[in-house]
Amino acid sequence: MQLKYKVESSIRSVDAESWNLCAGSHLFLQHDFLLALETSGTFGRQRGVIPKYLLLYDAQDQLLACAPGMLKWSTIREYGPEAIWLKQGLAEGLFHWPKFQLGIPFFPSIGPRLLVHPKQHRKVTEKTLLHALFKVIPRLGAPSIFNIMHIDAQMAKEFEEAGALISYEGQSLWYNRNYISSEDYLKTLSYKKRLQFNQERKAALAHGMEYRILRGSHITEAVIKDYYEGHRRVCARHGNLPWLSIEAYRNIILSMKDHAYLLGYFDKTDQFIAGCLGLHSATENIFYLLQWSEMHKLDRLALDIVCYRPIDLAIEQKMIKIDSGLMAPHKQLRGWLTEPVYHAHWFYSTALQKLACKHLAQSRKLDTCISF
Repeated sequence: MQLKYKVESSIRSVDAESWNLCAGSHLFLQHDFLLALETSGTFGRQRGVIPKYLLLYDAQDQLLACAPGMLKWSTIREYGPEAIWLKQGLAEGLFHWPKFQLGIPFFPSIGPRLLVHPKQHRKVTEKTLLHALFKVIPRLGAPSIFNIMHIDAQMAKEFEEAGALISYEGQSLWYNRNYISSEDYLKTLSYKKRLQFNQERKAALAHGMEYRILRGSHITEAVIKDYYEGHRRVCARHGNLPWLSIEAYRNIILSMKDHAYLLGYFDKTDQFIAGCLGLHSATENIFYLLQWSEMHKLDRLALDIVCYRPIDLAIEQKMIKIDSGLMAPHKQLRGWLTEPVYHAHWFYSTALQKLACKHLAQSRKLDTCISF
C-alpha cells in the first residue's frame, strides 16, 4: 500500500470527521476540543506551543492515522521526572528548545497518542506512524528529544519495545464501585477519613453558600468571567499565571456544551465564589476534572469542591471514574487513588539520553532505566 504523510500546524486543515474516527471517544482528542484551544489564541511561539499534527494517508487520500503533536519552548513545569534532566541538559548544553511531544496541550489526561482509523490494524499502523514521526521530527527543528506524554501502562510497554525510555509519575483517580449513594461510599472509608469528610463538609457549608451544578448553556458568560478570575487568583497565590486564557475556557464550554459541568458555590447575591470545571464523556462514562477556582479563600470550601463534590456527582450520575490529572496529595488524603501515568522518551542526543537514564536509575535506586 502506498502511504504518504503530512504535517499540519492547524487542526482547521484536518477534516473533523476523519480525525474523530481515528481519535475515538476521548474528549480531549476530539477535533472540537483542539479547535477550541486553537481559536482562543492558546497556541503560538510566544505561548511556547506550536501544534504539529502528523497525518498518515493512503493513495486515495483517506486518513489512516494521526497524532496530536506540538513543538514546545521554554517551560518544564509540566514534565514530571523529565524536568530534572531537562534542567541539567540545558545547563550543560545537551538540550536545546524546542522539544517535540505528542499529547494534549496543557491537559495531562491519560489517553492514546497514536490515533488509528478503526478499520486499520492498530499495531501495524501505529508502527508505521511512529516511523513517520522519527523521520519528520528532525526536520521540524527539534534537535534533542521526542516525548509521548501521559499514556497508560500497556502503551508504555509497547513504546519501550520500540526503543523508548519510560518515566512515570502519579495520577489522581477515583473509581465508582457501584455505590448506591454518597453515604454508601463513605461507609467504605476508614473512621478517620469519614470524620475528616464530615468536619470539612460542615466547615464548607458553614459559610452559607449555595452549592449548584451548572451544565452546558447554563454556564453563563458572567459565571465564566468569575470562574476565570477566581482561577487567576488561585494561580497568583502560588506565584503563577494561568496557562490558558479565558477565551480557551469559553471556547471549550461552548464547543463541548453537552459535556461541560461547573460544580460551584454561590453567595446570597448569586455571586460565584468557588468551583471547578469538568467534562463528562458519555461514551467512556468518565468525568474529567479541569482547573479549579476560588474568588475568596474560605476555610475548607475549595477542598469540598475539589475532593468531595465530584465524587457526589459521579455516584449520582453513575459515572464509572473521575480523572483529575496529575497526583495531588490533598486528594490522596481524602480517599482518591494514585496510579502511575507514563511518558515515553526518544533521544537524538546520546549525551542527554545517558543523563536521563542516570537520573531515572538514581531516583528508583535501580541499576537500569526500565520501569516495568
